[in-house]
Amino acid sequence: AYARLGQHQQVQAAAMRAAQKGTALGSPGLVANGKSLEAVALYGLGQPEKARAAVEEARRLFETAGDRQGTAK
Repeated sequence: AYARLGQHQQVQAAAMRAAQKGTALGSPGLVANGKSLEAVALYGLGQPEKARAAVEEARRLFETAGDRQGTAK
């Protein structure tokens, strides 16, 4: 919802919390979802190179988790 409202800083904060929880839980899929959301926020904040890095990390984590649908996003 934040992204649709243009509140990219809030999106980034939520994404980082999700990734941290995923790390704490040992869940690469949750970390990947957080990184994917972080990429959306970074792009919205005008940081396309950082967004690209976050997308690549998310893709790698989705692959590690065996999430083919996530990898294709």
